[in-house]
Amino acid sequence: MHQPHDKLFKAGFSDPETTARFLNSQMPPALTAAIDWSSLRLEPGCFIDSHLIQCGMNLCSIDCRA
Repeated sequence: MHQPHDKLFKAGFSDPETTARFLNSQMPPALTAAIDWSSLRLEPGCFIDSHLIQCGMNLCSIDCRA
C-alpha cells in the first residue's frame, strides 16, 4: 500500500457488513431501498493508474431490485 489511508480504506471495506452499513448511511433512502444488501460481495481487483502504478483495491458488487 502506498498511502496510510489506503490501509484504513481497505480494512474498512474488506468486510461486506461494514461496507453495507457505511454505504447505506451515505446514500439517499430511495437508492438504498432499491439495493439488495444481502447480495453485497467482495470481488478481486486491481488496476494500473495513469502513472503505470499497479494498485490493489477492494471491489464490491451488489444486485438492485427491479
